[in-house]
Amino acid sequence: MPEGEAAGNGAAAGSGGQLPPWFSGHIATVNKRAGEGSAPDERAPKHGRQQGQVQAKDKDRLVVAIGQLQLANSRELADVAANTFKRYELPVDTGLVATSIKSGQQCDEISRDLKEKAKAGENAYWRGRGPPRLHVFTGARLCGAEMTPSAGATQEQEKKLKQAFEQVRVEKLMTMTPQELTRAALYFRVKVHKKPSDGGKHKCTMFFNFDLSTDFGKVAAPLMGALIQLEGGVFLSGAAPRGPLEREIATLLAARK
Repeated sequence: MPEGEAAGNGAAAGSGGQLPPWFSGHIATVNKRAGEGSAPDERAPKHGRQQGQVQAKDKDRLVVAIGQLQLANSRELADVAANTFKRYELPVDTGLVATSIKSGQQCDEISRDLKEKAKAGENAYWRGRGPPRLHVFTGARLCGAEMTPSAGATQEQEKKLKQAFEQVRVEKLMTMTPQELTRAALYFRVKVHKKPSDGGKHKCTMFFNFDLSTDFGKVAAPLMGALIQLEGGVFLSGAAPRGPLEREIATLLAARK
């Protein structure tokens, strides 16, 4: 066995077992370069161009490439969201949406206030309040426990749902730690759409995802879906359509062809 190879395998054995040949060789190469010292790479840049010099046509190509990449990434994210979250579209002027948004805003305000107090030296522990999604979800859950009449729902439907939310609150929610709830409620968000200029109905999209391997998630997911539907929500399937910025980028790219 060559002397260099034996030394490499010996070092591998001394660091937790024999390593693959390519890995030990890589270590030897790195050590050798570190010992010798490496000079800066003075090779001439490609195309004979000095570093930092970018021609106008290259800038144009770069802008186009970034636009195309952004559109591709946006579509991939839309596909991921469609297969990860439950999504419902519903009017903004419902008690469910108003309570959820207000709970999120109050969470931000209280967190900022506690953070400022902590900076001033007061005993204010603001990190232990859990992520904002827990407060948005709790606001939505309160709406379910204190349901008001909603369009298209019978009093019997509302009564049964209200009882189910109250049962979840007593048996599960009140006995869970913030850490347990954080694991069960993976995502909860309300995204308000731009108000239509034609005077149409102002709407929003509600996203949520619960860990169905938890006891709480198994119960909360169908209950939230039922509550949103009673509030006039419509289940959304498939990837979301392109937003205003995506459409603008697509239009600009199409005009360059």
